[in-house]
Amino acid sequence: MLVLLRKPDDSVVIGGNIVIMIVDIRGDKVRLGIQAPREIPVFRKEVFDALKRANPDAPVVSLAGLESGGMLILSRRRNESVVIGQDIVLTVLNIRGDKVRLGIQAPPEVPVHRFEVWKVIQEEAKAAQKSKS
Repeated sequence: MLVLLRKPDDSVVIGGNIVIMIVDIRGDKVRLGIQAPREIPVFRKEVFDALKRANPDAPVVSLAGLESGGMLILSRRRNESVVIGQDIVLTVLNIRGDKVRLGIQAPPEVPVHRFEVWKVIQEEAKAAQKSKS
């Protein structure tokens, strides 16, 4: 599990196409903004687990897809999680003041970066592409 400390308006990029933003922290709750492609389901973990218990063999698909560019906002407390796709779990480990500690479980082949690091990686990739041209 990767553990990151984030503040409001900070983001994490998962797999290059999923963005998790800390929208707000109020007391013991954090509001997470999640942007993901329409085909990637996003569930509160308790809903995901209930769906899997009801029919373990059925694929889990989201019934409420986001419009392009939309953001799903979910409130979570300490030790509550969000499941993204079938194999990424985002857990609120701790909330202290204006900081939240997130635990991210993802397959090893799925890159997870703080947004500011991801942005530098993208800029370096563009510069390398330009120099090849």
